[in-house]
Amino acid sequence: MNLIILIEKSVRSNIRYWVSMTLFWQCLLILAVSGISNLAWANVATTWKTLQPGLAYTKIAEPNDSPDGYIHAFKLDLNHYQLKVSGVPKNSVLPEENFKQLWSINPILLAINGGFFTPELQPLGLRITGYKQTNPIKNISWWSIFFVKNKEAAIIPPSAYYPDTQIEFAIQAGPRLIINGAKTQGLNGRVGARTALGITRDHQIILLTTENLFLSTDALAEIMRKSLSVGGLDCLDAINLDGGHSAQMYASFSNFSLAISNQSAVADAVVVAPR
Repeated sequence: MNLIILIEKSVRSNIRYWVSMTLFWQCLLILAVSGISNLAWANVATTWKTLQPGLAYTKIAEPNDSPDGYIHAFKLDLNHYQLKVSGVPKNSVLPEENFKQLWSINPILLAINGGFFTPELQPLGLRITGYKQTNPIKNISWWSIFFVKNKEAAIIPPSAYYPDTQIEFAIQAGPRLIINGAKTQGLNGRVGARTALGITRDHQIILLTTENLFLSTDALAEIMRKSLSVGGLDCLDAINLDGGHSAQMYASFSNFSLAISNQSAVADAVVVAPR
């Protein structure tokens, strides 16, 4: 009987061990797929390269989980540059070529994909460019509005918006990532390619897109809100634009160029032009 009891105890002990180890590896797997860990980005200071007066660029690497993954970010001063919403040509042979054709319409320094749209490539949500509204607001609670008025940017919920002839640029998308320096509550853990707009603590504008890097909105918000000294972008407010296959960025300067293409056509783009 003693031998049987010892065997039963040993079996139960082994079962508990394997169950605990299984749970341990399941937890690690969940952490791996839900986004990046803060440790992957910590203690590597963000440095900016000035491309033109009032406009700078940085590339933030993710060295651990995605060694070829990057965040490409531009920082601009609204005293020197303006944001516009540009419709994208819809007559391209290849869907991904429609974004590149922006340069055949106007001289553009920098462009990222815009907000959400229908399968017919019709924009969804508020669009204002050059003080003119080109698309109406949608009352969707988890969307927000990024706008520029008197050369200053802000982000507000749809419920706080009212028409104003002094608003020169606006785009509606979501979710809002950062509110007054804190991550928005309830951001999800689903990962994907990302494009976003941010406002730094010194009132500069951030435009960013990921390359070979899939982030949750929660992880993106954490990176954007962190200070420059620990690898962040020092944003006080930020909003997520359309992502996934829509995430794209093109830049062309005299001493710098960048092209991040994707698989889908998009309805519009946020573009940067000199004032």
